Amino acid sequence: MFSPLLVVIVGLFSAIAFAERLHLGSMVGTGLIVLGLYCVLWGKEGKTIALLRSLMKEKALADDKNFGNFHK
Repeated sequence: MFSPLLVVIVGLFSAIAFAERLHLGSMVGTGLIVLGLYCVLWGKEGKTIALLRSLMKEKALADDKNFGNFHK
């Protein structure tokens, strides 16, 4: 699975291992990208949870109807 934090780790590693210079604009841009990706992942998780809740509610209603028909 992709982790937005990996972008930060790679940037730090390249600065240390290859003696690349880190500029303030690059760090701010990377921070904004990581923040945006985490927001997207957070929103996607919320939609998934809402979908699972609605599916569980539908299944519970269907089970209640089937249970009522079974005892008639």
